[in-house]
Amino acid sequence: MGNVKMIGSMLDVSIEDIERYFKTTTTLKDWLLKDGYRPTFFTNKVMVTVWERPSLRTRVSFEAGMAQLGGSYITLKAFPPETADIIFKENVQDQASVLSSMCDLIMSRVYKQTTIEGLVKYSTVPVINGMSDEAHPVQILTDLYTIMEHKGDLKGLKVAYLGEGTGNTAQDLAIGCATVGMDFTLSCPDYSKHALLQELNFGLPLEKYWGEAIARAKKSGSKLTVEHDPIKAVEGADAIYTDTWIAFDVPKEKAAAEDIR
Repeated sequence: MGNVKMIGSMLDVSIEDIERYFKTTTTLKDWLLKDGYRPTFFTNKVMVTVWERPSLRTRVSFEAGMAQLGGSYITLKAFPPETADIIFKENVQDQASVLSSMCDLIMSRVYKQTTIEGLVKYSTVPVINGMSDEAHPVQILTDLYTIMEHKGDLKGLKVAYLGEGTGNTAQDLAIGCATVGMDFTLSCPDYSKHALLQELNFGLPLEKYWGEAIARAKKSGSKLTVEHDPIKAVEGADAIYTDTWIAFDVPKEKAAAEDIR
């Protein structure tokens, strides 16, 4: 809402944002690792984390980071299922209104991107998507930063991604690579050969993500390609990025995962 920065997906992140985030991250790491200094940027600030989908690494990294920078956090869980009504009995507009009136930052890890979009639309404080079915922006920013630490300038490097085509990681990674000028090769199963996968709407990234990645690639001078053969896909890659072929926590798709092995 207004000028409040939201990160619902990599669609919300510009090259200027990435440069600023990376510069800040480097400064913070230098202060902590070289000088042992932890700035208290978030003193008297409260982050609320909302969880439909559990995650060890996402939870610990967000909550530890907030605490290390002087802030505090509140954890709301929608699992086990019997506790879900505590949080989700209200519609997303009411959730956003209540949470943003009492907290300074919302981080939510959910099943549906529409939930994130609702929080972004109605919140008056920053919203960060910790993961949804369509997007995984913080994971992508973190991994691009890690590649930069090992390889230097990202522009002109090639990333080969092997995993689910219509997935949160592939969609946001394509945009991230295109934004910073990295070549991106997507290697996913040829879903046309698997009837069950087609029935479950698996395929290439959704147009709103893939189309934006193409537009940003034209601007940055990078290339986007699709190569179903994983051996060919990784040829000449500076970094190989792997993910599951099928979302790990969607039971209906377990049979589909067996079908493509």
